[in-house]
Amino acid sequence: MVVEDVHWADEATLDLLVFLGRRIQQMPALMLVTFRDDEIGPDHRHRGALAALPRDVVSWLTLAPLTRDCVLEQAAKVGLSGARIFGLTGGNPLLVTEMLRADVDAVPRAAQDLILDRLRSLPDSARELAIRSTNAAISGSIGGRPGRFG
Repeated sequence: MVVEDVHWADEATLDLLVFLGRRIQQMPALMLVTFRDDEIGPDHRHRGALAALPRDVVSWLTLAPLTRDCVLEQAAKVGLSGARIFGLTGGNPLLVTEMLRADVDAVPRAAQDLILDRLRSLPDSARELAIRSTNAAISGSIGGRPGRFG
């Protein structure tokens, strides 16, 4: 069983994961659960569910960002600047994929959605400052032409 993006799960889903996790040894089954650890802070409600899983049957695997060499190689295949893409994405696989698919003069919609989702938790004034700063950075990063984010 695969459960992705548990950082967005509701209480009922978390309860089910704990229920199954406590019984997984009794079944010929594997449960794979994914979440973004940067989305689950120290007081996030998901910490309790993760702590309730039996340690003797849980294996943790942390995925690293794509390496610079990997991004350079993938970008070269589509004729784009891998150094620029790596600089903008930090090797985040979703952002790299979207940048490789996108028009080089646009911020990919998926990247905008991801960033806007993270900005949602900020106070209004901080969110507005982040969006203005991002728009200024985008304008500079696409050859001085105006860009728009959000």
